[in-house]
Amino acid sequence: MNALPALLSLLWLAAAPGKAPSAEETRLFDEGMRAFQAGQPHEADKAWRAGFALGKDPAFLVRMGEAEEKAGQLADAADSYRRYLRAAPDAADRAEIEQRIARLAPAGESAPAAGATPAGAGAVETPASFGAGATPDIIARFDSDCRYLFVNSAVAQVSNLKLEDFIGKTLVDVGFSEEQARFRERVIRNVFDTRRPFETEFEFEGPNGMGIFEWRVYPEFDAAGNMQSVLSINRDITERKRAEEQVKQSRELLRALSAHLQSVREEERTMIAREIHDELGQALTGLKMDLSSVRNTLRKQGAGWLERCTERTTSMSKLIDATIQTVRRIATDLRPGILDDLGLVAAIEWQAQDFQKRTGIKCKLAPGVEDLELDSDRSTAAFRIFQETLTNVARHSLATEVDVSLSHCADGVVLEIKDNGKGIQEVDISGSRSLGLLGMRERAHLLGGELKVSGTPGEGTRVIVRIPLS
Repeated sequence: MNALPALLSLLWLAAAPGKAPSAEETRLFDEGMRAFQAGQPHEADKAWRAGFALGKDPAFLVRMGEAEEKAGQLADAADSYRRYLRAAPDAADRAEIEQRIARLAPAGESAPAAGATPAGAGAVETPASFGAGATPDIIARFDSDCRYLFVNSAVAQVSNLKLEDFIGKTLVDVGFSEEQARFRERVIRNVFDTRRPFETEFEFEGPNGMGIFEWRVYPEFDAAGNMQSVLSINRDITERKRAEEQVKQSRELLRALSAHLQSVREEERTMIAREIHDELGQALTGLKMDLSSVRNTLRKQGAGWLERCTERTTSMSKLIDATIQTVRRIATDLRPGILDDLGLVAAIEWQAQDFQKRTGIKCKLAPGVEDLELDSDRSTAAFRIFQETLTNVARHSLATEVDVSLSHCADGVVLEIKDNGKGIQEVDISGSRSLGLLGMRERAHLLGGELKVSGTPGEGTRVIVRIPLS
């Protein structure tokens, strides 16, 4: 095994076209081959790059490729041959090298076209397999010492340096602050250690101002499975983040508007209920008293006249009684006075009894808390959610029984309603037509709470509402 570096050096010297390599180039090549055989591809790469930089001889890349091919690193050999053709587009042995690439390279990869921009060992253009030239993403490759191996032209988004000024440089060398460089170097070394990708987002101020970038780092392996470098891809997501922030602000504004509208509606309901109860109720009560007075006066008249008038006034009195009941029901539906006077627990008890009386569906309220210290907004939200749930039960569930419980939790109150009906389907829980459920969720969300709806076919539907005390 120790004879391999010497054998490859001989192959290099024998294959060298043009001028003979210098002693220093030969030393660097031998040093690279020893490192390569020892399983240290990055150390070998450093030596080979230094040798090329010393004499700028493109033939060095051919020797590298042949050595890599003999060592079984076929993908690396094909890459070295491609770099040679980019560095020497008019080489006399171009056809032979292209044949070697065709033999070694995977399907779909080919030799660079004649006249392509030279890249050499310190390549500043990304390989074609990355398509980096056509992407706005900033793509770079780093070695295990966190030095640039190449970078694409998109780096101009964040730096005024020339592309060739990056090669072999550290992050601090190209303008990153000490803190920024430490973070990025820590990530790169972690990818080398774990051999796993990494991604995050960060802010960076470049020539065009402050931007937000998505950063992904991937390990790169050779054909033998040895990790050689890491590939860094930075994508400018500033506009996307701004759009997301605008959407978030719009949603918050809509929720604030919804909360305001609900508050206004509750205030209007309270006012209308009070007006109906006080004004119209009093008027009807006064009218009934007048009718009673008329009836008493008519009794003093003859029997026949009294009988006819009493019939009429009795009918009118019954109509007034029915109207008074209607007025009370409308006022209560708009805003039950019991909610303001006696609180949430009493209001839910009354609503459960009223629901059972109107629909015939048994509604049981389990013993729980007797009193709750909730402000008007939270009491109203819980009560309206309860009302809407019972409305859904009556309309859709085919249930015969509803169980209701109201209890304390760690930092709030929990209202649970379960029926024994057909069970709501998932499509109905999240469907666009489920506006009632959406309104219930919004009521809970606006107060920092949550609402969960679940259904089991043939067993019923469960609604759980959690509302914080403050």
